[in-house]
Amino acid sequence: MTEFPTVRKILLVYDVSYPSVDGGGQRRMYEVAKRLIAQGYQVDWLCFKTWDFDHPNDNSKINFIGLPGYKGLYNSSGSRRYLEPIEFLFSLWTSRIDISQYDVVWSGQWPILHLVPWSYKKGIKEKLVVDWWEVWGKTWFDYSKVLGIFGYGIEKLLIWSITKNSRLIGISESSTNEMLELASAKESVSLIHNGIDTKALKKVLLKTQKNYDFSYIGRLKNHKRVDLLLRSIKYIEDQYSYMASAVIIGDGPEHDSLLTLAKELEIDDRIFFAGSVTDNIQAYSLMSSGKIFVNPSTKEGGGSITVLEAFGLGLPVVAFDCKDGIDPQIVGHGSRGLLVEAVSHEILGQNLYELITSPSQLEMMSLKSLDFAEKFDWDELCIKYKNIFDRI
Repeated sequence: MTEFPTVRKILLVYDVSYPSVDGGGQRRMYEVAKRLIAQGYQVDWLCFKTWDFDHPNDNSKINFIGLPGYKGLYNSSGSRRYLEPIEFLFSLWTSRIDISQYDVVWSGQWPILHLVPWSYKKGIKEKLVVDWWEVWGKTWFDYSKVLGIFGYGIEKLLIWSITKNSRLIGISESSTNEMLELASAKESVSLIHNGIDTKALKKVLLKTQKNYDFSYIGRLKNHKRVDLLLRSIKYIEDQYSYMASAVIIGDGPEHDSLLTLAKELEIDDRIFFAGSVTDNIQAYSLMSSGKIFVNPSTKEGGGSITVLEAFGLGLPVVAFDCKDGIDPQIVGHGSRGLLVEAVSHEILGQNLYELITSPSQLEMMSLKSLDFAEKFDWDELCIKYKNIFDRI
């Protein structure tokens, strides 16, 4: 076995931190970082200061370095603020942090601009590892023609440059394959899926009662398409006279409009909006109170922690089969979940009704979901990261 220094110093760079700001990217980095610390590493997390007093680090022993200038990630409509990447880049530059003292610089993909100087700067590029969660490609042009051209070019350039000098980590087969097509050195690209706390999920699984047909957890934003889930429940009622129910966990800019939609559809008595739930065990219990987990998002970049957590709770997953949705290889169509062929509440409703009224298929998918989830424990992911970091 190769031996390394007792303490290896890692600078983790991402614009916001978990659990101060909830989100899949920062959650992934947090879970891996605290496990690396338990193995003798030192991890400093450089991010915007989004907390008022002491950082709520849950005794992770991560050293959070808060940068000034945080003005929020989203605008009033719930979309990413265009200026946030520039603000983070400026805040990083003015921090004057001494990167030479670190053995590894581990960064998240977003907000992307901060990676431009690092991708070619000597002394950083050699020890840079980037979690690149999703390849947007032509999706950039859905936001703006001008910014789309810029973003499209920057993405292609960065993937080529980082794989030439540094290392990229993808989170799904689909996103990793897209990176490999753009990479200058394919051996610089690795695949490490998202992770879950299998022990905690199993404890919840043994206690939870099934009070709802469907469950959803995530930020309530327009691209998450929770509206289609609500409309599919109304469709099921109209077409099949089945009064389906759902628990919706999460908050966001679409919260009020979704409440209004549920009332307009006259299904609000069967939809429980649980709001934001910060305690993981409570969130797992609410997720598990449904029989089927629905992820109607049209923009996930291939991977999803919540989908894996659903599998860990023995829940079949139903998702849309679309370019930027969940990786089909994760969903496992017909095995542990279903891929809906079109982004449509009618077709979603048909799939959900057929599955919810088939107890034998639900049971089969539940068992396969549990079996599939076993290999995604955070501890296993930490080992894969450690192997990459130790080779630097």
